[in-house]
Amino acid sequence: MKVGIPRGLLFNDFSPLFIPFFRYLGIETIVSDETNRKIINRGLEIVPAEYCFPTKVAYGHVDNLLKKLEKDDFIFIPYIANTGKPTTGYKYCVTCPWTQSTPDLMKSAPKLIKEGINLEKLVSPSLFFDWGLNHIENQMKKALAKMGHSTKNVRAALQEGLINKEKFDKKIEEKTKEVFNSIQKKCKQEKYKNEPAFLVMARPYTAYDANVNNDIVNKILDAGYLAIPLELAPIGTIDISKQMPKMYWIQGQKKLAAIELLNKNRNLFGIDITYFACGPDTQINQQMICRAQKPFLTVEMDEHTGDAGIDTRLQAFFNTVKSYLEIGAKQTSKVFSVKLKGLDKIKGKKILVLPPMTEHNCALSAVFNAYGIQSRVLEVSPDETLEKARSCTCGLVCTPYLHTTDAMLNFMQ
Repeated sequence: MKVGIPRGLLFNDFSPLFIPFFRYLGIETIVSDETNRKIINRGLEIVPAEYCFPTKVAYGHVDNLLKKLEKDDFIFIPYIANTGKPTTGYKYCVTCPWTQSTPDLMKSAPKLIKEGINLEKLVSPSLFFDWGLNHIENQMKKALAKMGHSTKNVRAALQEGLINKEKFDKKIEEKTKEVFNSIQKKCKQEKYKNEPAFLVMARPYTAYDANVNNDIVNKILDAGYLAIPLELAPIGTIDISKQMPKMYWIQGQKKLAAIELLNKNRNLFGIDITYFACGPDTQINQQMICRAQKPFLTVEMDEHTGDAGIDTRLQAFFNTVKSYLEIGAKQTSKVFSVKLKGLDKIKGKKILVLPPMTEHNCALSAVFNAYGIQSRVLEVSPDETLEKARSCTCGLVCTPYLHTTDAMLNFMQ
């Protein structure tokens, strides 16, 4: 029996767990090829809607797997709603909507079904890693039962996979200490006091895939600078939960904690990699820019992004950083906190307005009104160009963000 696992999205996070799990049970795992131009192009042909670029590439990886697997083999794409390890101070660590619903995205692609994906052979357990081992075990038993495999040794296989992942995470932690101790030691030397290092703030499925990030890491290295992935940043003890109490998205937690790390290290500068149509990034990009107390670069990418544009922006940023270090500029940006009020604080005193992003908010507003909190859903802007919202936002943000911003601006006016 064989099971295929597509690269992309959460593959780098959880392959150290799932591949040993299946190996322990005697199930051979087949992995899709590393991302290449052919896989990207196939993803672009198959994708049924305008998702972010990494999600489009994921379609290409599933298509690549179909060409490797036989008729009776299975494809393993789990629903992973959370990673189980939030950063300090947080309770939740949720993945983005497209990531956690990857199986459904694949099922909704007519061209992928035409290529031969058998929905009966798609194995997709629902995994909540903060629900404990018993939950994961039960879900994986259901997955193996669908595959017609014995469920006898699932607990032992899971423990094997979890031990392997813990070793993997431990090695990353050790490498993190090694890298940052080296940087701090080096920067204390007079001849290196103005030499910068760059923290590449990207998700694991983009940071380590040169064909998805336009080889930006090697571009930094070729320029003579050290490039450090976000996973090697010592942000585990940084607590931003009081400043941003409702940041439940795991990558948002990491990125905002990384900003605090940048502010505390004179020679460390951030390069944030984001993608057009990324809703979660849209919500925090301005937060990151405002909180960074030094030069900070955000690079937006998609399948149309070329090397020339990336090279130009990087070189300009390198020059800015060099000047910043040479003149000894002071960090002056103000760090602010988001203050939340309980519903009882506004009951009978203020109107609670909800954005028009979804019809569910109409039901939610009715619940608030029934509870005694005056509430209403903002009207959708009549301006189809959303010009007012675009003038108040930075970068090519997602459409729901623009609609929400425009509705708020109209309401305030």
